[in-house]
Amino acid sequence: MSYIPSTPEEVMEVLDDAKGLYRAEFPDAYGIGLATLTADDRIVAVDYCNNVNYAAHNGVLALIAKHLEKPALGSGLRLLEPETLLEVFEILEAVRGDGLEHPNLDVIEAVIERFGIIGNGPAYLLPSGYREVPILCVIDSVYNEAVDAADALLRLELLSRSVITPRCVELRGSLEVLENVVWTNYAPVLVEDFDSYRLDCIRGGERSPLVYAAGPIPPMTNYVVPEGMQISEPARTLLGTYLGEEVPIMSHLL
Repeated sequence: MSYIPSTPEEVMEVLDDAKGLYRAEFPDAYGIGLATLTADDRIVAVDYCNNVNYAAHNGVLALIAKHLEKPALGSGLRLLEPETLLEVFEILEAVRGDGLEHPNLDVIEAVIERFGIIGNGPAYLLPSGYREVPILCVIDSVYNEAVDAADALLRLELLSRSVITPRCVELRGSLEVLENVVWTNYAPVLVEDFDSYRLDCIRGGERSPLVYAAGPIPPMTNYVVPEGMQISEPARTLLGTYLGEEVPIMSHLL
């Protein structure tokens, strides 16, 4: 069993040790979250659970790499076992004693609680053959093109959270790695699977899914609602929109 620190200072020592074992330059960005995958492992969507990391919190990344027995982690999506995240959470938990915010710890806790309590949720919420899995996505350099859909969506969320500016990230090629998705109130679904999914929802006793948008990029408000923002037509404001604080986005009819 891994050593479990009991104080914030001991946690920091463990993270420093993990960073010392990482055998590469740390990446520009990474995110921990939940990915929706098809039966053939196409990436439909990724929820980074309110937190993305840019040039920060490399100790957590190094600790995950250590538990994966990897000396370094390259760009793109990597599946994580809930048990791996539980081990990481148990090591990090004592850091909360410092009274500071620890968003990665909050994300990890949310993910392990989801899989520990409700698994993949009621079957009708996900299309037949789809699954929801814990993931880690790494971007070695934001100046290189995205290597997969998780990478592209992480870049877009970095923008909408104003962590980076549009001039500081390469977006060319992002649409090519994203799937064409119907974004509904139940789950994201590939366009070609939507008709059968709609019938499955009705068979399961649910109403027909409410469609927010259809296309490769989700509405920004599915994942990010900037503080002080007014958005009258969320479906027309896509993830990756870069906005200043308290900027209203109103309908042209108003």
